[in-house]
Formats: sequence, C-alpha cells, structure tokens
Amino acid sequence: RVRQALAASDRDALAAADVGYTLDVLQGRLRQLAGGRASVARHGQHLALDLSRSVAFEPAGPRPGPGADAMLAPLGRLLADYRQVLATVRVSAADAASGNDPRLAQARAVAVAQALADAGVAKSRIVVVGTTGARAGAGPRVEVQLDPVLRAAPVRAPSR
Repeated sequence: RVRQALAASDRDALAAADVGYTLDVLQGRLRQLAGGRASVARHGQHLALDLSRSVAFEPAGPRPGPGADAMLAPLGRLLADYRQVLATVRVSAADAASGNDPRLAQARAVAVAQALADAGVAKSRIVVVGTTGARAGAGPRVEVQLDPVLRAAPVRAPSR
C-alpha cells in the first residue's frame, strides 16, 4: 500500500530508466557515510544497509543505546534527499538480555524508524518490520532496506 501511494506521485517516484543511476549514486553516498561502521550491499533493485555494528540497544530495552544517533541522524539526513526511495527498517530482538521477543523487536524497529524520521525522512516512506531470530554470539541485527519507488504506469482508457 505504501509503495502504491508513493508511486502515484511523479515527485515521489522514479521512472524505471532512472533506477540504476539513482541506486548507484545512493550506494556511493551510503558507503562514504558508513565508513567501517556499517555495510552497504546492492541486491538487484534494492540496497541493504546493515547497521548492526553501529546501532546497539539498551539491554532488554527498546531504545538505541549511546552512540547510535551518530549513525542514524546523518543517515536520516541523507535519505531525506531521496524522496523516491522506500526505507524498510528490520530489527531483531535477539540478544543475551532480551531473548527473542517479537514485541521488543518491533519496538526497536520503531525506535530506529523514529530516529530516521526525526532526521528528516518522511514517515510515509518508512516501513517498520520487527523480526525474530538469533545471530550466534551477536546482538540484535539492525538493517535498513532501500527500495526505489517506481512511477505508476498511466491508466489508459479502453479503446472503443
């Protein structure tokens, strides 16, 4: 639904021919921003940003811990410039203090999404997904998937 609503606007969607260039430029800017604090990967028509190294949470709590804002605020400012990109935030709750609680995962994803929105990303362009599942020996996994929103094809009236 979110993607369809954005696709109806020429301002909030890309023409199919512009997707490759837009993702290439965004990927380069994300790599500059992330440095060694996050990884950026391109998978076909979307980018995956793994923030697990730079965004940690309070033990068994939903709020990002100290230092997370140093990554989330600049990321939000950068993504605010890309109106034609949908950001899906996924956070797992799996860590030693919290176990594998789906409600906590959702709350953590909402907190990350709110930090991005506070930095300038339109809330209408953020989708929140809390996940479960553990990574052996690691804390919560924090990912932002970036997908281009393709402009909706004009509806043609049927021929008579």
